[in-house]
Amino acid sequence: MLTPYDGQRIGTTASTITFSGYHLYPSKWIRVMAFNHGTEQWTNVAETYSSASVSLVYGGTNEYSWQVGSTLASQFWRQGTAGSYARIWSQGLDGNNALADFISVRDDWYSCYAANSNPSDFSNHCKSADSPQSYIFTDDYACSAYAVRMRV
Repeated sequence: MLTPYDGQRIGTTASTITFSGYHLYPSKWIRVMAFNHGTEQWTNVAETYSSASVSLVYGGTNEYSWQVGSTLASQFWRQGTAGSYARIWSQGLDGNNALADFISVRDDWYSCYAANSNPSDFSNHCKSADSPQSYIFTDDYACSAYAVRMRV
């Protein structure tokens, strides 16, 4: 998943978030999940399909775009000292119709994309340390140093 990237600031908890990326296969089902802090379970928050036609050729590989917007309900947000954060994760059906994780990417993913020549290299070098999850933050998010170290 390219957006939001891991660590991205998104406005407020009421903001519509655009989830997007590329898939290696056309017309494949994709889901975006968020961590529900009340149930401590991952919950589907958006679904879409990859495009039917080629959107991009990268390193000789056809790629198919996908995009879906959603606003996350309150149970998906966790309070910091100020502001909130949420954990998200995206998956899709692969070429064998098995469920597979999309990587989450670093904030410098675009320059990393330019420095790598194919999807495999991009996946290996541009994924975030939290992949396949992404942490997203409201613009006013702040927390204690302890919380940053412990990722709470």
